[in-house]
Amino acid sequence: MNHPEIAILFDDAEQISQFCKELLFLRFGKKEAELAALKDSNGVIGETFVTDIFDNAENFKVFVTASHGIPRDLMKIFQKATHRIKHDFRKSCIDFELVMQVSRDIYRQEKREFLRQNSPSHIMWGKVNRYMEENDRRFFIIDDGAQRSSRPFRALIDHELIHEIPAPTTPRWVRRRYRAYCIDFGNYVDWKRAKSTPLNALITETIIPQWEGLGEADADRLKISVEPDQDRYIVCKNCHTYVERANPVVKKFHVCNNCGEELSIH
Repeated sequence: MNHPEIAILFDDAEQISQFCKELLFLRFGKKEAELAALKDSNGVIGETFVTDIFDNAENFKVFVTASHGIPRDLMKIFQKATHRIKHDFRKSCIDFELVMQVSRDIYRQEKREFLRQNSPSHIMWGKVNRYMEENDRRFFIIDDGAQRSSRPFRALIDHELIHEIPAPTTPRWVRRRYRAYCIDFGNYVDWKRAKSTPLNALITETIIPQWEGLGEADADRLKISVEPDQDRYIVCKNCHTYVERANPVVKKFHVCNNCGEELSIH
């Protein structure tokens, strides 16, 4: 169930937005041949296409952000939204409020249902949610390597409750030691709704998080700790590497195969 995200393929928000626009254009083009007129001689899709469906560029930006740049999610949100306005773009449009309603419903009715109560993944998800609630922030970092060592954390990725942020869009200090992720947009909206918080501020949410004003000194408050699977990994206290218990060097000599320091194996 591990699906590649289109956001990983691009390192620029405008590229992702353009891709999403072209994807929608192709989807409509199968039914409405006259849409070809909305492309100029260079094959560029005019802004009329966006305004006819979303009314303005801000609504379209929220739509792209809510999809996390995943083609399947993009089309799911679009299909559910168009169903709610009865496919009548003459009287209605897909505005930011509709996108938020659909995103929240997808999260509540589909995504969170994958987590069995009190399972390791559910406990990990609780940690992610506490971080979001305490910091009012959708993106976070983990130690690089932790994503491979924890099955509960990987389950959150597989079920699209969290999404990896493209490394080229993160600051160098993040790329050097960490991996960055963002929390599902629908979950964030659901939490805001529960707090009765006005959602207008979410218009400023972007598909690629903004790191301005954040530096390496902020790493601890941006980081979520991910414990490795105890039956498969040990964390070397010297070099902080996730060491596989099954590694021959580890099994025979009880030392880290990365730095050679003795390991405390329980």
